[in-house]
Amino acid sequence: MSEASAQSVLSAHGFPSGLSDLPLSELEYLAQELDAVIAQKRKADRKPSEGELLLQINTTVLNAEDRSRYWVLAEKLEADQLTDGDHQEFMKLVDKDEKLRNNRLKLLIELAQMRNITLPKLMENLGLAPVFNG
Repeated sequence: MSEASAQSVLSAHGFPSGLSDLPLSELEYLAQELDAVIAQKRKADRKPSEGELLLQINTTVLNAEDRSRYWVLAEKLEADQLTDGDHQEFMKLVDKDEKLRNNRLKLLIELAQMRNITLPKLMENLGLAPVFNG
């Protein structure tokens, strides 16, 4: 479909009347493009289900290997034995963990809103204890 044809078809005033002037192949192409745009918008507008949110929440933690390495490096930090390389690796893991925690909180808030309860009540219902750093 030529750009000029698309513009004439998609103008606010000529949309219905302009369609009848297009060849069948261009109408079919337009229909396919509109279907694709509609599908994308439906996907973007779709809210995840509670089950999907719970699955996403459960994946917002460091994997076992990263968690294990994090604790090894944390112990080295406590003992003041971190090398520069260790420090860089530790900071990357801290950053990764922080991003996961932030995403987890966002998902928990979304789930609490979906259930129409407070975040502390949701955490209590899910058996989640608040994490205190410091």
